[in-house]
Amino acid sequence: MRGLDLLRLGRLRGEGPSAAGEGAGDARPRARASAAAIVPAFAVGLAAVLVRGIPILGSGGFPLNDGGLFYSMARDLQANSFLMPATTSYNGADIPFAYPPLGIYLVAFLHLALPVRLIDLFVWLPLALSLASVAAMFFLARQLLPTRFHALVATAAFAVAPQSYMWVIEGGGVTRGLGLLLALLAAGWTVRYLGDGRTSQGALAMLAGGLAVASHPNAALFAVLAVVLLGLQARTLGRPLRILIGMGIVSAPWWAIVAVRLGPTGLVSAGSLDGPAVVALRGFLELLSFSTTGEVFLPIVEATGFLGLLLCLNRRSWLLPVWLAVELLVDERLGTMYAMVPLCLAAGYGLADVVMPAFVRVSDYGRDLMPGELWRSTALRDGLLGILCIATFGSLVFDLAAVSPEHALPAATREAYQWVSDNTPAAASFAIITGSPAGTDGSQEWFPALTSRMSVATPQGVEWLGAEKWRSTYKDNVALQACASDTAECLLAWASDRGGAPQYVLLPKGPLLGAGSPNDCCTALRHSLLASGDFAVAYDGPGATIVRWPAVAARKARAGRESELPRILTGESEAAV
Repeated sequence: MRGLDLLRLGRLRGEGPSAAGEGAGDARPRARASAAAIVPAFAVGLAAVLVRGIPILGSGGFPLNDGGLFYSMARDLQANSFLMPATTSYNGADIPFAYPPLGIYLVAFLHLALPVRLIDLFVWLPLALSLASVAAMFFLARQLLPTRFHALVATAAFAVAPQSYMWVIEGGGVTRGLGLLLALLAAGWTVRYLGDGRTSQGALAMLAGGLAVASHPNAALFAVLAVVLLGLQARTLGRPLRILIGMGIVSAPWWAIVAVRLGPTGLVSAGSLDGPAVVALRGFLELLSFSTTGEVFLPIVEATGFLGLLLCLNRRSWLLPVWLAVELLVDERLGTMYAMVPLCLAAGYGLADVVMPAFVRVSDYGRDLMPGELWRSTALRDGLLGILCIATFGSLVFDLAAVSPEHALPAATREAYQWVSDNTPAAASFAIITGSPAGTDGSQEWFPALTSRMSVATPQGVEWLGAEKWRSTYKDNVALQACASDTAECLLAWASDRGGAPQYVLLPKGPLLGAGSPNDCCTALRHSLLASGDFAVAYDGPGATIVRWPAVAARKARAGRESELPRILTGESEAAV
C-alpha cells in the first residue's frame, strides 16, 4: 500500500515500523512517555475549552448567532408527538420539515428528559458536541498519522483553528456539531475497517456515517467523500461501497420520508443553491487566498498545514491534498469548515516532520506521543506550548472581533421581540434591517422563532423550497440590508421592486456583533423613518425601533411599481435600455 497517510493501516495489517515505533521494549520508557503525555494533552484540551467556551460564557445565556429555525423545529416535533410534521411553523412560509432531523430530535428529547429550558440546550449542547469533535479528531488522526505525536499536533491545530469550530458552537451547532462529530467517527472507523476488515469496525462506520447523514447535509457530504477517498487511497472499492450502502440504510428513516413528500428533486434541493461553477470558483479563490483557517493573529495552523501538504506532495502521498481540494470545491456551504480536517492532519506532518527537524536532532524523534528526549528539552517543550498559546490567543481575538459571528442576540433586542409578540397581530409581517447579510447576526433568524411573526426576507429554511426560491429570497434580503445606510426612499424602492410592503420595519439597536461593532446599525435610515410623515413609531426602546408601514407608504410602493409599466411597455425604462 503506497502513501504515508495510511501508514496506520499498514500497522493494523502487521506492516510498518511497529516494533521500532510505539511501545516496543522495556515498559519503563513507555510509562515515562505516557506520563509526559499528560501535560501536552491537557494543554490541547484546555485550549479547546477556552476558544470554544469563552464566547458562550459571554453570550448572556442565549445561543450564539443562529439556531432559530432549529429551535422552532424542535418545538414542532414536541407539539406533534415527535412525528415529523409536513411543514415547520417557522416564519409562516410553509417550509417543509425536510432538514436532517437527528440533532433536532436530540435537543427536543433532552428538553423533556432534563430540567433545563429548551433555549439553554441551544447554548450548551453545541459546546459539548464541539469538544467531543476534538476527541473524535484525535481518533481519526491516530488512524491516519504515523505516531501519537503527529496525531496530537493535528488535534491541537483542529482545537484552535477558528474555522473548525466557529459554526459548531453556535445555536445551529445542535445539528452541525452532531454531524461533524459523527462524520469524524465514521472516517476513523472506515480507516480501521479498510485496514483489518473486521465486521465490527465496518458496522460502526456504517452506523456513524448513516447518523451523520441524518444530522446535517454537509456532514453527509463529508462522510461520503471521506469513505470514497480513503477507499481510493487503500486501492479497494468493495469495503467502501458496503459502508456507503450501510449508511444509506441507517439514514433511510429520514430520506425516505422526505423523498416521498417532496420527491427526489426536493430531497437534494438544499444542496444545489449556487451551482457547480460558482462552487468551484469560490473553492479556488479560498485555496489561492491562503485564508482558510480564519486565524486573524498569526496563521500558525495554516502555515504548518501548508508545509505538511507540500511534504505530502513531495512524498507522492495524495490523500490529504486531494481531500482538502475536493472539500473546498464541492461543499458550497461548509466546505471551509470540513476542509479543516485534512488541513489539520497535514499540520501534524508540517510541525512534526518539517519544522521540528529543522531545529532538533534526536535519535528517537517521532517515536511516541512526546518523545522522552524531546520532552526533556525545556526550551523545546516551552516552545511547543508557546506555539499553542499564541494560536489560542489568536482564536480568542477572532472570537471577540466584530468580524466573527460568535455573538448572541442582545437582551434589549430580545425584550423588543417580546413586545412584538405581545402587542402586534399574529399575522403581522416585518422587515428586519441590521445591515448584515443573513446568517452573520442572529437578529433576522431568531425573530420568527421568538415572536411567531413573519420576517419577509429571512432566507433560513427556504432552501428546501427549491434553489430559485432561495435565490430570490436571499437577493431580497441583500437588497433590504443595503437600506441600513440609506433613507426611507430606499425602503420604498425595495418594496416597489418586490411588489408589496410589510406592515412593520424593525431596526435593532446596540452593538449587534459584540463590543467592537457600532452602536447603531442604521443611523441614516432610523433618522429618515422617524422624520418621515408616512411611518409611525410603534415602539422605541433600548433594543430596537419599530415603525408601522402605513397604507400611504404601501400605496407609494405600489404606485412606484405601477408607474414603471408604461415606461417598460414603451421601452423608456433603464431596464429596457
